[in-house]
Amino acid sequence: MGETKGDHQDVDADAVGSILAQAGFPLSTLVAVQGVIRTHVYACDRVGSEALYLYDVDALDGLGDIGVARLFSLEDPAGGQPTRRNGASALQKYLKQGPSRVLSTAGHARFLNALRGEPDARKAL
Repeated sequence: MGETKGDHQDVDADAVGSILAQAGFPLSTLVAVQGVIRTHVYACDRVGSEALYLYDVDALDGLGDIGVARLFSLEDPAGGQPTRRNGASALQKYLKQGPSRVLSTAGHARFLNALRGEPDARKAL
């Protein structure tokens, strides 16, 4: 599979647009879904509640088991950058920033419950 250039949210929004159009979804739905995907990232202003929730899911995912595994999987086995220490530092930074990165009331509550060590909340992350 070839490498696609561009910001992931734009590449993904374009891809889903083609998929939804081929599946016969109305143009209004296609445009709305693309807007959610394009604006769910940290550097964008979220447009609509759907984008806010997708943003929170993305942020919470990065703090859960999958996010931790992803951080440590980036370690360069040849000893270059990034190192395991970089992954640990990034995780500490994300945990400190967590409440400010999670924007919805429901997402914020889930994040705080997970930090308190509530088993169901940790599993959900």
